[in-house]
Amino acid sequence: MRSLTALAVLQFIAIWFTTSALIFVFVVTYRTTGRRIREPVASNNIGVNYPEFTWTPETWMKAVLALPWVDGSKRKEVDSKATEMAAWRWMLVPMLVVDCVAFGVTLGAWLKQRRSVTARISSAHSDEK
Repeated sequence: MRSLTALAVLQFIAIWFTTSALIFVFVVTYRTTGRRIREPVASNNIGVNYPEFTWTPETWMKAVLALPWVDGSKRKEVDSKATEMAAWRWMLVPMLVVDCVAFGVTLGAWLKQRRSVTARISSAHSDEK
């Protein structure tokens, strides 16, 4: 009974963690979408060109793709990385579904075990009368 309770608690925490990560990633990505890299600022090698925490890696890579490219193979590599980052963001959705299904199965097993323990206790008390 204790192990099922601990498993249910851990799975509930996993649901909250995955949900918070999903919300955070989508909100930050949405807030930083559409930004552009200005070529004169990007080509400056001295100092900080763009402040921290104003981009996500995904939106930065997409902005880099909007710059003019000389080497097509490098462009394909950056495009591949941007696609991987977007796929990672969307992989949180199936992770949340799996967390919820696992929690439901564990909760069902926990309730079934609790009912059987309660039934055994009540039948033991009825025999004593």
